[in-house]
Amino acid sequence: MLHSLSDLAAESIETLSAEGVKVTPHDVLHIAALADLVMTPTLRLSLARGKPVPVGGVTLWPLTLAAAGWWNTIGERLISRTVKTWALAFAMAEGRRLLPYDMLTAYKEILIWGSKLRCRNKELVEAISLVQEQDAIIDTGEKGPKATPGEISLMLTAMTGVKPRVWEYLCSMSYTFALIDAIVDHNSADGTSTKHDPSVKALRALGLAMDRIRERHFREAGKANG
Repeated sequence: MLHSLSDLAAESIETLSAEGVKVTPHDVLHIAALADLVMTPTLRLSLARGKPVPVGGVTLWPLTLAAAGWWNTIGERLISRTVKTWALAFAMAEGRRLLPYDMLTAYKEILIWGSKLRCRNKELVEAISLVQEQDAIIDTGEKGPKATPGEISLMLTAMTGVKPRVWEYLCSMSYTFALIDAIVDHNSADGTSTKHDPSVKALRALGLAMDRIRERHFREAGKANG
């Protein structure tokens, strides 16, 4: 149930009312929903996380920017093949929180985490492969992104207005890179740096909805007078 309207929704409804446009309860709900998208753009974060892969009592996800940074700094330095496998799976499973960057602390946490897995190493490796397939579109070679995870998240924050933590801890790398590519391509084609930002797109949708409400009102008023 709707208990209050955002300032933007209230302003939009007042604008229509001042123009003599009759706003129905359905219109109010529609405007309120669209106004909410303007203030807090929906980026489908549930999809942005990637596809979960359960194995051995845990769930693996595609690496986030933060988890990838941890893996490159800590995980890659581990010598034991088994512990290294655990570390990668650990980063996939726990990558939506701050991971330990002290090597000794990280090593102990990985050992405790890995010892609780209820699967064979082969099953874990297969699960990791399934997760990695989701990020197969990422070029991690010489032509891959050179920016740090922090720089990438700040870039996306500047593009969308969404806080860095979202990009670093809640989205998969493939999603963030694909989004950057899409925004850059759109902006290049349209000659603008803001046209395809989510909040701007949502604002345009709100304006379009208001235009349709106006059209319906005057169309119905015309029929009544005719």
